[in-house]
Amino acid sequence: MLFPEPAQLLLTWQCDDGRIIETAVHRELKTRGRHLSDAPGKEWFATNVAELIDVLKIVTGRTAAVNSRIPDGARDAER
Repeated sequence: MLFPEPAQLLLTWQCDDGRIIETAVHRELKTRGRHLSDAPGKEWFATNVAELIDVLKIVTGRTAAVNSRIPDGARDAER
């Protein structure tokens, strides 16, 4: 399978039920128009680390990322 670009782990988020959080994150990203419907597979989104942190805060109600590995400038990347 070909991917739009090489996958990179940029962020981890500790939670009790990853399936519920993943579903909620996907729903929010789709609502924001970030889903890549023409990409191979179902789980590709055009986003960035800063937006993911925002989405995770919304769906989990938490205020800080856990184990974030954010490269310099990623928080300021354009959406």
